[in-house]
Amino acid sequence: MSMGLFGMFLEHQMGLTAATFRPEFGDPTEVIGLLWPFVEALQQEPAKTYVLTMPYNPDGEADFDVMLMTLAVAPDEPMVTRSDAALTVWHERVTQAIVVLGANAALGKPVILPPRQLSKAHRQVAAACLWLHEMELPYFPGTVTAPTMPPGRA
Repeated sequence: MSMGLFGMFLEHQMGLTAATFRPEFGDPTEVIGLLWPFVEALQQEPAKTYVLTMPYNPDGEADFDVMLMTLAVAPDEPMVTRSDAALTVWHERVTQAIVVLGANAALGKPVILPPRQLSKAHRQVAAACLWLHEMELPYFPGTVTAPTMPPGRA
């Protein structure tokens, strides 16, 4: 988790600072739902073929983090891929974040939720800032199964 970019985003969107922000904790599956558009974006061509055929490339770490920082500053703009390597980082981070969130849900462990006062689109960006920016992978790349479409999202 990256509280830094998350905090910057909240300050920019809501005027909240570390001193004034009071996090709400809740169901990890809510965060999975907020991150799901980041999975769906990778299921569109040409990204889909690339992330399914190319191994994780750590050279894309910085590029992906810049993509998230840009999204945090301009959350209403589409995310622009900076490199093919960044696509592999994006895929691995969102996959592992969803696995970790799913484990927390199974254990009944609450997680920080993006503020409900934000629009759904901005809550999605806040979740990405918190869970995907500068993420240290808990599992070796390529060892966890990619998430599948949740029920009712066909």
